[in-house]
Amino acid sequence: MTTAVAALLPFVSVLAGAALTYWLNVRQRSHDKAQDVLRAAIAAVAAMQVSTQFATDARVGATGLDALTTGDLRDLSREVTLKGLRVYFESIASARLAVAEASAYFDGLEPFGEMEPSEFTRRGEELRTLLVAHLAPRRRPRTEASQ
Repeated sequence: MTTAVAALLPFVSVLAGAALTYWLNVRQRSHDKAQDVLRAAIAAVAAMQVSTQFATDARVGATGLDALTTGDLRDLSREVTLKGLRVYFESIASARLAVAEASAYFDGLEPFGEMEPSEFTRRGEELRTLLVAHLAPRRRPRTEASQ
C-alpha cells in the first residue's frame, strides 16, 4: 500500500498545483478584463467630453484664411460644424456603449444607461469620477527608498 501511495503522491501534487495555478490565472484574467473595460469606458467618456466642447466651439476663424471668399468661408464653416456634430454624436454613442459594458462589472452605473443623451453628456464629469473611483489601485514596484 505504501508503494502505491508513494507512486501516486507526485502525480496528485502536480495535479493539485496545476489546478491551483489555473484557478489563480482565471481569476486574474477576469479582474484584468473588468479593469480593461473600465479604462475603455473612462476613455470614451473623456472623448465625449472633448467632442462636446468641440461641437459647441466649432467655428472657422479668420486667421490665415484671408484668401478665401465669403462663400468659401461659409462652406468651410458648415463643413467644420457638420464634422464636429458627427464626431459629437458618435462619441456619445461610444461612451454610452462603453458605460453599458462596464455596468456589467461595476455597480452604480446602470442609471447612466437609462438617461437621455443630453443628460448623459451633462453629467459626464460625474460619470468619469465614478468610473475612476472603481479603478483598482495600480501596483507599483517597490523602490529602494520605500523598503
